[in-house]
Amino acid sequence: MSESVQAALRDLPVPAPPYSAWPRLQQALRRQQRQRQRQRIGVALAASLALALLVPHWRPGTPPARDPILAQLIDESAQLERWLAAQDSDAFASVDAAALRVDITDRLQWIDELLEQPVSTGAARQALWQERVWLLRQLTALNAPAASLAADTPGSDDALLSL
Repeated sequence: MSESVQAALRDLPVPAPPYSAWPRLQQALRRQQRQRQRQRIGVALAASLALALLVPHWRPGTPPARDPILAQLIDESAQLERWLAAQDSDAFASVDAAALRVDITDRLQWIDELLEQPVSTGAARQALWQERVWLLRQLTALNAPAASLAADTPGSDDALLSL
């Protein structure tokens, strides 16, 4: 190309677009921003409503037991847990004992989840606590000689696991 053609092309005016895209882009961005804000408000309102509906049914911790049998089961459960916490949890007699310990721990977690939910009858709650105490006794049997456990835990002779 010759220099005169290049110069002529350089001298051509830059064509202006028929309209500016910036105002439309700004408008679209504002619309998206308002839509996101409305969604956030909607989610916040839904979360507040859900919280307002669930709070009356939420009961942190274990409620005080009115039933003396239930209170005894809760106390025994706490005692067994303290005893287990004081023991060396890594000391297993065998691989079978370790597998049994994992199984019992899983079952305890499942019962704890059920106890956190509102239970309609006191009998169902008591049955869950009985199962929990029984499992904790089994777990203590894995960590202690059967003779010392039978002497320390009243009424546990029928619930001990024999390994």
